[in-house]
This record gives sequence, structure tokens and C-alpha cells, in this order.
Amino acid sequence: MPGSDARNFKVCWTVNAQKVRGNEKQTVSPYFELPLGPRGESMKLRLAIYPKTFDLRAAVNFKSSKGQGYIQLKCELEKACSTAPVRFTLSVGAGQYAQGVRGPVEHDFAKDSISGLPRQHDDWQFKSAKEARSMTFPIFLEIAQVNADARSFASS
Repeated sequence: MPGSDARNFKVCWTVNAQKVRGNEKQTVSPYFELPLGPRGESMKLRLAIYPKTFDLRAAVNFKSSKGQGYIQLKCELEKACSTAPVRFTLSVGAGQYAQGVRGPVEHDFAKDSISGLPRQHDDWQFKSAKEARSMTFPIFLEIAQVNADARSFASS
């Protein structure tokens, strides 16, 4: 559910941990809209998780990746994607299962509708982030428009 303060937006996507144990090739969040355009236009976004590939001969799914994978952020509407660049961070898990915040990443969706962390930082242990009681794990996105006011985002 999106939340915000004056310049940052926070999204928490709760993922069913069963999705990263089976033959799924991806899991995609529901859409969420955030007013990140230069004049407050909404961007329609979603998060997606994919399994890491370790053996090129094996099927690419969460079962063969042992619950490891990466996250991508996608802008779904071309018109809205031609807005100002954004800066975002990602994290997985909460409390004792938290894997730490990674980023920030600056991205211009007008140039590419999909973004993620650099390869050397995009390996997540989704299976280890599972909360035993709920059998879920959270993925957190913090995102802001890149402008003079948002330049302090990385240090907040």
C-alpha cells in the first residue's frame, strides 16, 4: 500500500512465500499509481520478482533458484513514463528477516520502462525473508522524483 511524506513515496508489497518455492517464472505486484510527474501526473507502476539463473541447463524458476532472485520496477503507461526521472531504493524482509536497503538507483522511464538494481546488488534471498507465521515476505520500494527537493533522498 502506498504511503508518502512531502517528497518520498513508500510502497510495501506483501508476497506469498509459496510463489518463490515452485515453478513460477515471475511474480508481479498489483499496479500502484504515484504522482511522480513534473506537474503531479500519475505514473502507473508495478514491481516484479524473477528467479536467478545458476545453471543454464536447468529450467528458470524459483524452485531451481532455491528462492533467490531479483526485483524490477516497471512503468506501465508510456505517456506517464515520459515524466521526470526518479530515484528509488528497494529492500526485502522485515525485522529479523530484513535484508537491508539497496540503492539508490536513478532512472528515467522515458528511456526504458523497466529498471532495477545494478547486477552486483540485485541478488535477494526471498526464501530467507519469509515470516514463518504469515508465510509471506514484504518488498519495500521508496521512490521520489529527481529534482532539487529530492536530491537529499539518498541521505534521508
